[in-house]
Amino acid sequence: MSNHHFDTKYSLTNFQLQPKALNFLVTRVKLGLLLYKVKDHRGYGGQHRTELCELLAVNRISELNVVSRATVLDAMQMMKMTANSRSEAWVKNLILKTNQDELSEVSEHTHPHPPLN
Repeated sequence: MSNHHFDTKYSLTNFQLQPKALNFLVTRVKLGLLLYKVKDHRGYGGQHRTELCELLAVNRISELNVVSRATVLDAMQMMKMTANSRSEAWVKNLILKTNQDELSEVSEHTHPHPPLN
């Protein structure tokens, strides 16, 4: 069996999963930890955290179910996302792309987080 690894030069936007698999993955991984560990690198290696957030909160948002959207929102709240100028747009998009009936459900699935100092 060959040893495969994720090529860091491979763009996360090229990583295609069917919607069912994407929802499964988003709700099963520790997404907050993943967003913390995946870094943007200036000058080398790419903008991996930005690409991942853009993928989940913009490009594939229509494929995420309510629980997955809440998981993405929760993960972004866990991090100090103010470091990225796009973070407000991602959160806004997550909320605006969720219809009225689903908004209260998203709220039920997110957890309050103490402010980071």
